[in-house]
Amino acid sequence: PRRMVQHLFPRSTMRLGDAANTAVLLNTGLFMACVIGHALGRANFFSSSFMRDGFCVANKESRWTNSHIMSFYVDCVCTVILALLARRYKGMEGDEPVSRAAAGVFVHGLAHLGESSRLATPLTETRPKLVTGFEVADVAPGIAGLFLFFWFLLRSAPNTPSLHAAAWGLVHATVLVLAVPPTFGFTYVQTALLWTSVAYDLMRPSSKKDFFYDISALVVNLPIGLISWLEGWGCDVFFKAVGGHVLYDATIPACMFLYYAIVLQAQPKGKAVKAGKVE
Repeated sequence: PRRMVQHLFPRSTMRLGDAANTAVLLNTGLFMACVIGHALGRANFFSSSFMRDGFCVANKESRWTNSHIMSFYVDCVCTVILALLARRYKGMEGDEPVSRAAAGVFVHGLAHLGESSRLATPLTETRPKLVTGFEVADVAPGIAGLFLFFWFLLRSAPNTPSLHAAAWGLVHATVLVLAVPPTFGFTYVQTALLWTSVAYDLMRPSSKKDFFYDISALVVNLPIGLISWLEGWGCDVFFKAVGGHVLYDATIPACMFLYYAIVLQAQPKGKAVKAGKVE
């Protein structure tokens, strides 16, 4: 894998990781623009149920098998696997992008558990709270909960300092609660998380961008934004029939598992990866 990347992207050209991360920024921005375009009546290719619900939700009437609760189940299982992998391969070359992923995946699952509990209450207000008005006491718990959500997810990214993750978490939580229409929640969360984490990736010094940076950008960062197009366009076509948003959710840890598989094959010769350490 190392030789292939070096052959395709020699040092005189843009790094593969930089190209992939730049594509993530552009793709995520375009997706957000298209969602806004649909809301303004300027576009009409996303599924109507996706635009109505903000997610592609299968089995909305079921408490135990809707897409949100299924995402919670999947995230819980993947959290355990990621935690075991992080412990098993701690210290190997390239473990940084996934070493703290388990906590972020679990918190992501908890957010879907909360979304599942709200399915029984239909949305009656589609305008943001800055338009409709609000009491601080009413929005403070939501902002606090979303702050923890963003903070855990951003601090699990390899290049986002914890204090920066906390600051961005507060900003994104406040904007999401007060300024984002409820049906735009998924789009805003995806944009906020990918733009913030990928921007920190791109700002890494060149000396810290290596083969593992390239592979992380290509197989972890890039697919997440691409699958959202399938969810938005294909929700009423096929996506809902095969689980809905749980497919998007499962893509995230699946990409991390693929990263582990590639990185384990790329370990330097002569180094044996053993439980908890690399020799």
